[in-house]
Amino acid sequence: MSQASTAIIAPLQCPGFQIIDWPNPVGTPTHANLPWLRLAEGPDKLSFDIEVISRNTLARSFDCTQKAGNDAGPCNFCVHLEPKLKALAENARVRRPHTRHGLLTPLQLVKVIHKRDQNMNALKLWGLNDSRKIRCLLSELEDHTSLVMALAQSNVPWLRNLLQTALRNGTSISAILRKIEEALERGYRPQGHSQEALNLSLLILRLGGQGLLYSLNQFLAILSPRTLYRHTSFVKIVPTVGRITQDVIQQNITSVALVPHATAGLMTLRGVSLLVDKTALEEAAVYLPQSNSIGGLCWTHSSCVDVTLNNYHSALNIANALKAGRVHLGKEIMVVGAHVFGEDGLYPILAAPTCKSEDASDMEFIFNTTINSWYASGADKEIGPVWSFTTDGDATRRKAGHRTFLQTPLPLTSPLYGTLSNLPGLNLLTGAHEITLNFDYKHSLQA
Repeated sequence: MSQASTAIIAPLQCPGFQIIDWPNPVGTPTHANLPWLRLAEGPDKLSFDIEVISRNTLARSFDCTQKAGNDAGPCNFCVHLEPKLKALAENARVRRPHTRHGLLTPLQLVKVIHKRDQNMNALKLWGLNDSRKIRCLLSELEDHTSLVMALAQSNVPWLRNLLQTALRNGTSISAILRKIEEALERGYRPQGHSQEALNLSLLILRLGGQGLLYSLNQFLAILSPRTLYRHTSFVKIVPTVGRITQDVIQQNITSVALVPHATAGLMTLRGVSLLVDKTALEEAAVYLPQSNSIGGLCWTHSSCVDVTLNNYHSALNIANALKAGRVHLGKEIMVVGAHVFGEDGLYPILAAPTCKSEDASDMEFIFNTTINSWYASGADKEIGPVWSFTTDGDATRRKAGHRTFLQTPLPLTSPLYGTLSNLPGLNLLTGAHEITLNFDYKHSLQA
């Protein structure tokens, strides 16, 4: 017998169960996604061993016989590892929430660490934001405390206007504090443009002139003359120098009534009531540079002397006439104004100084001249016709009113006749242009 025929063939060794379809990302080796932590001693230790030989991943049972099975495959113990490997592969594919870290693969642990880093960074960012908010709130609280202390300890003029302007512009508390500091140091002078401030500045201008208004503007929170002129509409009425003329009244109607009415865009015609009354006047002669004449003399007697200052002798003639009593200083000023029904305010159209010596004929002259001037200026077509003439309870003006406005019966063609004629006892006498006489109720009750 030959040596080859007498040799004993050794049995094949068990190759173990090869892991082929293991869930791992593209480009990642299989052993990077294996649960290596479960090979260590502990409650989660696997019942089999995992080996990587020549880049082949093998699973071998602890009960392996070390002998190959059928067809040189794994032994019976290693073959039965397939269900356990499928469950292990499912755990490697999907990480369930709240899974212990000891059951995870290295890739899953890397993802857990990355997620934890993201959470830590988010918490750090939230902490920084909260810290910044706290610092801002503390700063605002300190600013509010400083503002309250500044309001309690400082005396800033027009403080309410400063705060209202700042809040309307969205100014911060720190900026308001700086404005208050500047106001205290006179680097910033808050000025209010309310109606109250305008009225106060206008009163100072009328009583003390531009010099006083400018001085108070420098040291107090008073409007400057330029600001007052910009926010206030001044009415310049031409005073009567000498006898009352229709030209002066028409000039006042144009500048005081027609121009402002047209500028405001008021196009609706309304009824007009003319009102006459007297008010106090400082008895003094004044020089009027516009007309180079002397004003303040009574209109009834100023025709007795030439009020124009042509030379030195003109001033002496006026002084001598005042001494002789041929002309007088105005004790009061007679004012005639036009009130438009449906509007607030009054349009002054005549201002004439008077020595209170007028009789009924003089008042009739004023009534007729004023009415004729209104219609001659075209105000009846731009503003409205005159409906009534209102006087106070003075007997002279009452007598002149009866003579002027109780002369003509209301014509049959008047649109009011059909209504008023059916009222028994109603006086239907009117004046020119169907103007009626009216009295101030307060003066009527006093009489």
